[in-house]
Amino acid sequence: MNVIPFFHRFALERAGKFCPTDSTKKVTRGIDEYLKKDDDTALVVWGKSGAGKTYLMSKVVSDAIEGAAAADTQQGEKSQGVVVARFLGTSPASSNVRNLLESLCRQLSRAYDKTIESFPNQFKELVKMFTEAILQWPSEERPLILVLDSVDQLDDSNGGRKLEWLPVQGLGKSTKLVISTLPDYPKEFQCKSLLEKKLGDQSGERMLGVETISDHDKVFKHLLALQGRRATQTQMEAVSKAFTERSTGDAAGTPLWLTIVAQVLDLCRLSPQYMQMPPPQHIQMPPRSRYMQMLV
Repeated sequence: MNVIPFFHRFALERAGKFCPTDSTKKVTRGIDEYLKKDDDTALVVWGKSGAGKTYLMSKVVSDAIEGAAAADTQQGEKSQGVVVARFLGTSPASSNVRNLLESLCRQLSRAYDKTIESFPNQFKELVKMFTEAILQWPSEERPLILVLDSVDQLDDSNGGRKLEWLPVQGLGKSTKLVISTLPDYPKEFQCKSLLEKKLGDQSGERMLGVETISDHDKVFKHLLALQGRRATQTQMEAVSKAFTERSTGDAAGTPLWLTIVAQVLDLCRLSPQYMQMPPPQHIQMPPRSRYMQMLV
């Protein structure tokens, strides 16, 4: 098993806080089925800001790492599977596509006992190296699961968010690629549309949308429990009211909104006069880049 410690820790921390609901089970079930299929096409998970995509992807990575670790124990040597994950935008090196590809190639070379003398100066040649690494190095004995969360968080150097560097078809039977992105923001990026175009006729079955959470009260109580907290009846009713009356642009149907409300209640634990205050109802969610700093 071969993982970068930062992204390993990032995934495990969020997977440990993941709260499954009926709506998220549809997506996790779809991902599980994809990983078990004899397929050579990527899978794309998409949803609006705060919908919980990163937590879903963390759960995918965590489960894959556990599976690889179990294989390690059984075989007493390197596991059969290689798990590589990047949560883009969570570190400087993961926000630039050139740094990303070099980092991925470096990790894959260690996992598959390959030697990289140096990286090419031309980005086109680096893309060729990366493509070879994910298409030719994995094998039936050592398949690859590559998870790229939030490709929309790349900057625009070398056409990062145009995604021409990312193969999504013809991956071979030994490579699984799971990608996540926001919906299109016309003035900023169109990663979802670009991925649909790259997938072609298969986009219908290869694009999984993360829906509004179906059990908001369950998720909210779970988030509070992680902080050793409980909400008052008034606060629970206010959360349910905001959830029920939300509009399309509101964040009240997302796990991020519930996370923020839970954190606010935790901050107010020493101020009894605030404990009966209802949570904010209307929060417009920006692209993840504008609030990611508060989550990591």
